[in-house]
Amino acid sequence: MRLRLLIFALLVGWAAGCAPPPQRPPSGTTAAPTAGTTTEHWMFIGDPWCERGCLGYVEWNQLVPDRRLRHPLAILYQHVPEFRPQLQTATQRRVAVTAARLTDAAAHYNPTTNTVVLGQGLLSEPPSIVASVLAHELSHSVFDPSGTRHQNLREGATSCLEDEMLAFAWEAATWQRVKRGTERSGWVGTLDDIVRAWQGKTMAQYVIGYPDYQRHCFGRALRFN
Repeated sequence: MRLRLLIFALLVGWAAGCAPPPQRPPSGTTAAPTAGTTTEHWMFIGDPWCERGCLGYVEWNQLVPDRRLRHPLAILYQHVPEFRPQLQTATQRRVAVTAARLTDAAAHYNPTTNTVVLGQGLLSEPPSIVASVLAHELSHSVFDPSGTRHQNLREGATSCLEDEMLAFAWEAATWQRVKRGTERSGWVGTLDDIVRAWQGKTMAQYVIGYPDYQRHCFGRALRFN
């Protein structure tokens, strides 16, 4: 737990301009990559985010068949280099990224299929928004690839909350880095709120304020007086 708290503290420090974000997942929270290599190459050149080119992985052509999702991944890889170790681990583990109709969440990581699934509505959002959401979900795929790390743990609820805080911190860090200020979307206010919670060191309160995360981490929605 102390390692997870340390990494989250480093992300908070990055928000305040005091320290760099973590370069790799905390020791003991992830297994070694089980398969696959990664081959870096130039993927997109010429758009506002990739004027001089954005790097990515050749393997994404199979793992992420939809160009509307590969492009945000390349933006994430290019503009948030601190997240590259997580992207490399996810690619080595052959985490796929796709879109589908979702009714219970905007996006999620499915450990059974080893897939990050984004709601179809995100396909029409600006790439900067999609990149931010991908950072959140790919963080889950790296830190808890089996989806069982919080089961049968004495402090499972606490570690679940900490992992959500870390995923939101990466989402905030990405949005802060790639936001262009021209996005027109209902997501802008939400992402700005996440950045404020990150910078204000109130991420725990932000996450625990959502009934969905209360049910996910504590088994039921909390009863507030």
